[in-house]
Amino acid sequence: NNRVQKFSSEGKFLALWGEYGSNSSQFNTPLGIAVDKSGKIFVSDTNNHRIQVFNSNGNLLGIYGTFGYDDPNFCYPKGIFVNSSGKIYIADTGNRSIKSFRYKDELRFQISLKESWNLISIPIEPLEPTIQKVLSQIVEDVRSVWEYDPENGWKHCCFMNSKSIIGDLNRIEAGKGYWIDMIRPKTLEIKGTEPDDYIIALKRGWNLVGCKGIFSDKLCNALSGINGKYCSIWIYDNISGKMKNIMDNTYYSGLEYELGKYEGFWIEVKEDCIWNINQYKYNIAI
Repeated sequence: NNRVQKFSSEGKFLALWGEYGSNSSQFNTPLGIAVDKSGKIFVSDTNNHRIQVFNSNGNLLGIYGTFGYDDPNFCYPKGIFVNSSGKIYIADTGNRSIKSFRYKDELRFQISLKESWNLISIPIEPLEPTIQKVLSQIVEDVRSVWEYDPENGWKHCCFMNSKSIIGDLNRIEAGKGYWIDMIRPKTLEIKGTEPDDYIIALKRGWNLVGCKGIFSDKLCNALSGINGKYCSIWIYDNISGKMKNIMDNTYYSGLEYELGKYEGFWIEVKEDCIWNINQYKYNIAI
């Protein structure tokens, strides 16, 4: 019947949704179903080669995959299972493999940008990470965006108008710092998901990075994993328009300084190292 039917534990009919087809919320021979502890429903839409996710009322939350032989695509997925930690396992029958993923709720995050220069970071992974998509709401208000790669130097893009972008910077990613030069103040809203990890690879010397993940934490906690490897950390003070050393107690409380979830910053390290910036993972609401 190409549909999902919902019953109570006593067998009382409660709801149904779906019909034959390949559009959203339609099915073609669904052969697997699983429910996680929060009530989200995962359906193996077998002949459409995808997984559809619904809330307990049958409203569509997301669709994963399409026909294909490489990740993250499927070929006639059938059996599906959700473990206690929320990880989903799928029997990808046509590819003769077991695939897994973790469902992530969509997050929204806003950053207030002032006229002229702003040093920011994006704490979530944008749903569409191309710079055109990330900045689409404010593209007419941006002069340029700059990113620093310690191995290859600066990358940038300049906005000539809403349809013309010049430069070699193509993507906006979580965990990196970005200089944005604004023509006028605007609020940037980002849609995305929590990062898969909170790891930032640092190169010897200066790195332009940012917070990775929705959290707020004292600098001493965030830096504990690279004790003895960092020299200094600098942020941009929007009020004075100057760079300031967080470690200088004249301006800040040193290691007691609380990293903001939208701040970009410069960090100098003595050697190449891996920084788990959010190892304590104190999550907060957006």
